[in-house]
Amino acid sequence: MFICAETKIGRCKSLGDQVRVMALRLGGGWSQAREDLAKEAEQWFGREPVTTKQEWRAIRAEVFRTE
Repeated sequence: MFICAETKIGRCKSLGDQVRVMALRLGGGWSQAREDLAKEAEQWFGREPVTTKQEWRAIRAEVFRTE
């Protein structure tokens, strides 16, 4: 169930991979911007993949903010 589970693009090995998967799941403009979002997330938070739901919520709120 968690974002680092197996996906169509393979196992998520970095935070950027996790962000790309989320962007693809959201679709629309998010999927088109997935590479830029992944780069920004790794610049801000590093490359280590998220391991807890609480961390993922915090990162997702920052990367996918809509305000």
